[in-house]
Amino acid sequence: MAKLIAILNSFLITNLCFSCIYILHERLFSLTSDLYVIAALGASAVLVFSTNDKGGHSVKNTFFGASIGAVIGVFFNMLDLDKALSIILAISTCIFMMNLTNLKYPPGGAIALIPVLSDNEIERLGYYYLCCPVLTGITIIFLFSKLQILINTKLYKQWQVPKQ
Repeated sequence: MAKLIAILNSFLITNLCFSCIYILHERLFSLTSDLYVIAALGASAVLVFSTNDKGGHSVKNTFFGASIGAVIGVFFNMLDLDKALSIILAISTCIFMMNLTNLKYPPGGAIALIPVLSDNEIERLGYYYLCCPVLTGITIIFLFSKLQILINTKLYKQWQVPKQ
């Protein structure tokens, strides 16, 4: 029963988290093309909110992996290269930098691709893309993950069967 409640909690927390991300980016920052970023943050959410993976993510990997991906994506978007070459270089450079810094954050590759593949709205953000929407989204996911852990811990204690 506790496992089912933890899974339902994960479902509800994820819905609340992405509602907050969407509303924040749409209302406060007027980002209408934020759906690209929400897709990349969805991969982050799988790592963070999955109840099947204990400790499969870390704050360091999440924040620095997303930051590296965002900076690399903006950098290759600003270069006047062929789109295919920019895509290839963004992904391979992101992997190179994560290996160099001992980070493991698969969504970082998608976060690097977004500026390269994006429309004019995300392109105009330039390096501000790192702050908003990437780091604001990652911060919201982090805060909601802490809420999920708190709720699941309390639920586990409540549903735990005492040993005889």
